[in-house]
Amino acid sequence: WREPEQEPPATAGQPGVTITRVVEGSPAALAGLQVGDRLMSFNGQEVTSSSQLRRAITISPAAASVDVVRAGSPERTAA
Repeated sequence: WREPEQEPPATAGQPGVTITRVVEGSPAALAGLQVGDRLMSFNGQEVTSSSQLRRAITISPAAASVDVVRAGSPERTAA
């Protein structure tokens, strides 16, 4: 699972984190997450920054649920 080190300028200040890279074989890839998805929540907690998301991933159990926006449409997936 890879998230941006910095928010892209077009999305800075907006909720969520834009996925800029998905590592093949990672939990994110296996869950169907794609580059360009906007990750809005992780295990029920709103995502406000890439650093906050990294902390949440570090302390989460092996399975997680995420809410993403893909092409303007909300989706929920398990990672």
